[in-house]
Amino acid sequence: MRLWHYKLIQYLPNSQLVAQWRELNSIFKNQNKHILINYVYEYTKFDLKFYTNLVLKEMEKRKIKIKSTDNYNEYFKGIVDPSLLDYYPFIYHHTNRYLLQCFYNLQEKYDRGQKDFSDEQYARLVAFMKHEGLLHDPEVKDILKKHLNCSSQNLITMRPIYKRDEPKAFDKVMEFIERRK
Repeated sequence: MRLWHYKLIQYLPNSQLVAQWRELNSIFKNQNKHILINYVYEYTKFDLKFYTNLVLKEMEKRKIKIKSTDNYNEYFKGIVDPSLLDYYPFIYHHTNRYLLQCFYNLQEKYDRGQKDFSDEQYARLVAFMKHEGLLHDPEVKDILKKHLNCSSQNLITMRPIYKRDEPKAFDKVMEFIERRK
């Protein structure tokens, strides 16, 4: 159980986004205790509502159906709607360090071939992390540069390089890129 860094919500594959909604519902209904989410109880419900609204907005944008918001409505009864504010939820926990931890978790899902994690989604995620100034690995920067200079079709053709448990996937990507020059 984890709450992804709020800045990554728009970059999550659908399966992680739907799982995030499930985990939030579990918090609303059961007030779960888990080492990765206990910090939410150190903040007011306002932070969690702001975060949840980001998830809901992204699900709506992707046209992902939500069966019910009953738990959400009950849990946040009487809490002001934070959607119009420029706000940063969980400010002492959703730090750059946590952003990197979440990024590497997503990177592993991509490297292992998660079916709903496209090359374009990964390239956008890497571009965001580069923009945030958090990626310094020259290979990642080179891959990003090549991804963003490729057409969507060319990005998709790189997917077979990332087979399950294949070692040195980045070396193979770099070889592929060099061959294309």
